[in-house]
Amino acid sequence: MIGQHFVCGFPGTTMDEAFREAVRTHKIANVILFARNIESKEQVKRLCEDIQALVREECSTDALIGIDQEGGMVTRLSEDCTNVP
Repeated sequence: MIGQHFVCGFPGTTMDEAFREAVRTHKIANVILFARNIESKEQVKRLCEDIQALVREECSTDALIGIDQEGGMVTRLSEDCTNVP
């Protein structure tokens, strides 16, 4: 299960088939989201739920999902989301 040692991303606001296949084949369980993956907090919540469901089904573990949220110039989540220092 070498795939669980990698953090991967994908290009859109939903999981594409290439990403789904990587999870199935290589047991990828860690994901990072960037600006290209985010439209709204509702969409991100749905996307995270979809990622969790796929990883649980294919890898029998929980996904680790990170967001490129550095603060300052790199702010992916809107002001109405809770900021953790």
